[in-house]
Amino acid sequence: MSAAKRKSDDMVAATAASGGGKSEEIDPPLVKNHVEMMEACTSGRLDDVLSLLSAAAADDKSKTDDASNNDAHNISQKHLLAAQQSPTTGRSPLMLAAQSGNVDICKALLEAGAPWNAVDRYGKCAGDYATEAARWDVVNYLVEEGTKAEVCC
Repeated sequence: MSAAKRKSDDMVAATAASGGGKSEEIDPPLVKNHVEMMEACTSGRLDDVLSLLSAAAADDKSKTDDASNNDAHNISQKHLLAAQQSPTTGRSPLMLAAQSGNVDICKALLEAGAPWNAVDRYGKCAGDYATEAARWDVVNYLVEEGTKAEVCC
């Protein structure tokens, strides 16, 4: 899939998540940050991923510090940025990071709330992407984290 098509798919995903396509509800920074996150995960740019997650966490903090924001059902921007999947392909930042073979990015995304067991439209998870790309260190890491998640709690 071309980078332009992937970027378009991710823009659709971010738009859908931020308001179902209603222009007055779209959060432009969320769309931009999601596209940047997907690109950073694809190219293995850990510093960019950490920067985006940090900025989202700061945004979350400013929203929780706001006394008028009492909705307990809000999903944090940091979690959404780490977990959001493309509506056309179902691919997530974790899947792209696993395919690129970057354990540190996978770790950052899982710590931010990305689900280790999410599947795309073809039934493939991050571990499948890592396996197909022969990224065995990522496969081992994801199996370890998945085991912890299943055994714990």
